[in-house]
Amino acid sequence: MTYLDCLNEGIKVLSTVDKDDAEFDARELLIYAANIYRTKYFSSMNETVEETVVSRYFELIEERKKGNPLQYIIGSWDFYGLEFLVGPGVLIPRPETEMLVELAVSHLKETGVEKPVVFDLCAGTGCVGVAIASEIPNARVFEFEYSNGAFQYLEKNLLDNCTAIKYDVLKGPEDFLKEYGVTPDIIVSNPPYIRTEEIESLQKEVLKEPLMALDGGTDGLIFYRNIADEWLPVLNENGGLFVECGEDQTEDIDRLFSAKIYNNFAKKFTSVFKLKDFAGNYRVVGLK
Repeated sequence: MTYLDCLNEGIKVLSTVDKDDAEFDARELLIYAANIYRTKYFSSMNETVEETVVSRYFELIEERKKGNPLQYIIGSWDFYGLEFLVGPGVLIPRPETEMLVELAVSHLKETGVEKPVVFDLCAGTGCVGVAIASEIPNARVFEFEYSNGAFQYLEKNLLDNCTAIKYDVLKGPEDFLKEYGVTPDIIVSNPPYIRTEEIESLQKEVLKEPLMALDGGTDGLIFYRNIADEWLPVLNENGGLFVECGEDQTEDIDRLFSAKIYNNFAKKFTSVFKLKDFAGNYRVVGLK
């Protein structure tokens, strides 16, 4: 079989379960199975593929057909131009989450803090904090994650200026502050925000990801209330806080943050704002 033969057959198989992503998934799995660069792949469509590669490729196609996420099968995924190890037990990085990185980096450059401290709450793979660390090498980034499954990936994905902290964000920052004695210039978080009753209706593939990284409680806001009550007060003056959320949650989170800054921290911050993602859906609430 040639690369083109393999690709077409892979698309045919995957189209029986997901027509929209079949071509993309089939291509990515073929590149992975053959262990070649994309430039080599696109210039080799009519070349014959080794039988061992063909066999491995269709094994991977079957895994994908069963609903196993493409990212878990490959074992890594790109985020903000960086590669992160992923697998069962950790949330898969998604492109819309890159907004948190862009906002944090822009804010740090704007304020000019010499050695900024960044807290990435519910860090998962660490993708947000690590991406910030790659853009701001003099930053000190603390990655907070409580899940054992996710923490093993987090530790492998870190840069030198990042520190993995095994920590339950919901208990607040007091224990961490006692041990490390640093307060943040930036807080970023992509916490669990799916309402508990909506979990069962999620796509089969999404349900392969850890429940702990999805379930945000009855109204989906348990982590945002905690961030507003416990973590926002320790944010340094001129700091920034940026969180990802569901498109129908931005108004509630805006109110949570606004109540805090107007009642207690008016001198520290000037505004709460909402941003849409590339699909036109509200995705981020920020405070600075």
